[in-house]
Amino acid sequence: MWRESTRPGSKPLALEEELKRIIPVIETLAGKVDVPISIDTYKSAVASRAIDAGAQIINDISGLHFDPAVAKVAAKQDTPLVLMHIRGT
Repeated sequence: MWRESTRPGSKPLALEEELKRIIPVIETLAGKVDVPISIDTYKSAVASRAIDAGAQIINDISGLHFDPAVAKVAAKQDTPLVLMHIRGT
């Protein structure tokens, strides 16, 4: 699996593993596609690095409950933020 699953009961990925999996993909796609790239994460560090790599939207599946600093990343980077909800963890 390429990304962390949002399936109830799934195990979270460590920060470095998530970055290792997604940043190269975003960097590759950012120069090749004409559609906005969204990063689905609830980790502010991942959101920040993904925006730096070329993502243009942050989709926080926790609605800012797991890492409220995601909102600060979105504001600082002037990036649209989609807030979702998740059942459990």
